[in-house]
Amino acid sequence: MRMMFLSLVCMCLFACGANKKTSTQQEQIIDTNEATTGIYKTIDVSKFKKKLSQQTEALTAKEVMRLYYPIRIEENSEGNATIEVTERKLNNGNTEVTLVHDNMLDDSIKSEKCLMELKKSQNKSQWEVVSLKKSWKCNQGRGQQDWAAKYCR
Repeated sequence: MRMMFLSLVCMCLFACGANKKTSTQQEQIIDTNEATTGIYKTIDVSKFKKKLSQQTEALTAKEVMRLYYPIRIEENSEGNATIEVTERKLNNGNTEVTLVHDNMLDDSIKSEKCLMELKKSQNKSQWEVVSLKKSWKCNQGRGQQDWAAKYCR
């Protein structure tokens, strides 16, 4: 009986902390972005630049990313997918926006990361896309388990 109680307590403690993201985990993502640029596939943004230039209202940097990646996750949808969008100022004055779509409902792709660098236009009213890169993590048995520029199988 005592052993069963201890097992139950251990399982509860493990389960309670399983989904919590710490600031250290977030920092690791940023460190990876800075240290390894070879893990991204460069994406052609010419069509998106045209779409962005047709926007009549001023957008935030995160809204620009959402315009490019319009997928939303409904509160009561199946699975446990998440989309997290973060932004930070770069040393050159530009803004880097990172979108991570994790636990995707896909048989091969586990996670997709979009890394967009933006700068303000000369009149400072609109954003201009400097670059867009993507990286993927695959589900078990479908390719790489770490971020890479390769598509999943």
